[in-house]
Amino acid sequence: MPPWLIGALIGAVASTIWLAAMKREAKAIAPKLVPLLREHGPQSAAELAAALGLKGNNAPAKVRMALDALARNGEVVPLAVPPGTSQRDRLKLAKYVVKGGLANQPPPRV
Repeated sequence: MPPWLIGALIGAVASTIWLAAMKREAKAIAPKLVPLLREHGPQSAAELAAALGLKGNNAPAKVRMALDALARNGEVVPLAVPPGTSQRDRLKLAKYVVKGGLANQPPPRV
């Protein structure tokens, strides 16, 4: 077997294991997000990661994965980001709110 193929297989296995670990952590984080959003209103993934005490560069990504799962289930709604925002900034600026939100909160713009 050529060395490049061995390297490619090792890389594929390592990335699959890493992604599975991220998904498992995101699944554990999800139940903690709705109470935080209910209590503090719209927040970004980075703000939620800080509120949960998560550290590291992957912390907002783990929270975003959990928020996306909650959005697919209809529990949270992403708020609209200003038009013309780059994709990178869109990920940083995106805020989420609990479906139904707080009483003193404007309805989400989708």
